Amino acid sequence: EKRKAHEQEIEASESKLPQFMQEAMETLHRITEIDMEDLESMYSDFVDQIKEELHDIHVLLMENKYEDVKRSAHKLKGSTGNLQLHSLHEQAVRL
Repeated sequence: EKRKAHEQEIEASESKLPQFMQEAMETLHRITEIDMEDLESMYSDFVDQIKEELHDIHVLLMENKYEDVKRSAHKLKGSTGNLQLHSLHEQAVRL
Protein backbone atom coordinates (compact mmCIF):
# COMPACT_ATOMS: atom_id res chain seq x y z
CA GLU A 1 0.00 0.00 0.00
CA LYS A 2 2.78 2.45 0.90
CA ARG A 3 4.64 1.53 -2.27
CA LYS A 4 1.57 2.25 -4.39
CA ALA A 5 1.11 5.63 -2.70
CA HIS A 6 4.78 6.44 -3.28
CA GLU A 7 4.49 5.49 -6.97
CA GLN A 8 1.45 7.74 -7.30
CA GLU A 9 3.36 10.62 -5.70
CA ILE A 10 6.19 10.10 -8.21
CA GLU A 11 3.69 10.14 -11.06
CA ALA A 12 2.22 13.38 -9.70
CA SER A 13 5.67 14.96 -9.58
CA GLU A 14 6.13 14.09 -13.26
CA SER A 15 2.84 15.81 -14.06
CA LYS A 16 2.66 18.89 -16.25
CA LEU A 17 0.39 20.56 -13.70
CA PRO A 18 1.76 23.45 -11.63
CA GLN A 19 3.16 22.53 -8.21
CA PHE A 20 0.26 24.07 -6.28
CA MET A 21 -2.18 21.94 -8.28
CA GLN A 22 -0.14 18.81 -7.68
CA GLU A 23 -0.24 19.53 -3.95
CA ALA A 24 -4.00 20.12 -4.07
CA MET A 25 -4.42 16.90 -6.03
CA GLU A 26 -2.45 14.96 -3.41
CA THR A 27 -4.59 16.50 -0.66
CA LEU A 28 -7.79 15.55 -2.45
CA HIS A 29 -6.41 12.04 -2.98
CA ARG A 30 -5.78 11.67 0.76
CA ILE A 31 -9.27 12.94 1.57
CA THR A 32 -11.22 10.99 -1.03
CA GLU A 33 -8.90 8.14 -2.05
CA ILE A 34 -9.74 8.86 -5.69
CA ASP A 35 -7.09 7.36 -7.96
CA MET A 36 -4.29 9.83 -8.77
CA GLU A 37 -4.63 9.17 -12.50
CA ASP A 38 -8.30 10.12 -12.36
CA LEU A 39 -7.49 13.21 -10.33
CA GLU A 40 -4.81 14.30 -12.77
CA SER A 41 -7.35 14.00 -15.56
CA MET A 42 -9.84 16.10 -13.55
CA TYR A 43 -7.24 18.79 -12.86
CA SER A 44 -6.08 18.85 -16.49
CA ASP A 45 -9.69 19.25 -17.62
CA PHE A 46 -10.08 22.04 -15.08
CA VAL A 47 -7.04 23.88 -16.50
CA ASP A 48 -8.56 23.74 -19.97
CA GLN A 49 -11.93 24.86 -18.64
CA ILE A 50 -10.62 27.74 -16.54
CA LYS A 51 -8.74 29.27 -19.47
CA GLU A 52 -12.01 29.54 -21.36
CA GLU A 53 -13.95 30.77 -18.32
CA LEU A 54 -11.40 33.48 -17.53
CA HIS A 55 -11.55 34.66 -21.13
CA ASP A 56 -15.34 34.78 -20.91
CA ILE A 57 -15.17 36.74 -17.65
CA HIS A 58 -12.80 39.23 -19.27
CA VAL A 59 -15.22 39.72 -22.16
CA LEU A 60 -18.15 40.13 -19.75
CA LEU A 61 -16.22 42.76 -17.80
CA MET A 62 -15.43 44.66 -20.99
CA GLU A 63 -19.15 44.59 -21.81
CA ASN A 64 -20.10 45.75 -18.28
CA LYS A 65 -22.17 42.60 -17.72
CA TYR A 66 -21.53 42.44 -14.01
CA GLU A 67 -24.36 40.06 -13.11
CA ASP A 68 -22.95 37.54 -15.59
CA VAL A 69 -19.48 38.07 -14.11
CA LYS A 70 -20.93 37.36 -10.68
CA ARG A 71 -22.49 34.08 -11.89
CA SER A 72 -19.27 32.98 -13.57
CA ALA A 73 -17.21 33.84 -10.50
CA HIS A 74 -19.62 31.86 -8.32
CA LYS A 75 -19.15 28.84 -10.58
CA LEU A 76 -15.36 29.23 -10.36
CA LYS A 77 -15.58 29.54 -6.60
CA GLY A 78 -17.30 26.18 -6.39
CA SER A 79 -14.92 24.42 -8.78
CA THR A 80 -11.77 25.74 -7.14
CA GLY A 81 -13.04 24.92 -3.66
CA ASN A 82 -13.99 21.38 -4.62
CA LEU A 83 -10.54 20.82 -6.11
CA GLN A 84 -8.75 22.16 -3.01
CA LEU A 85 -7.26 25.05 -5.01
CA HIS A 86 -7.40 27.48 -2.13
CA SER A 87 -5.47 30.40 -3.64
CA LEU A 88 -7.64 30.34 -6.77
CA HIS A 89 -10.72 29.91 -4.61
CA GLU A 90 -9.86 33.07 -2.68
CA GLN A 91 -9.45 34.98 -5.94
CA ALA A 92 -12.84 33.73 -7.17
CA VAL A 93 -14.43 34.85 -3.90
CA ARG A 94 -12.99 38.34 -4.44
CA LEU A 95 -14.48 38.49 -7.93
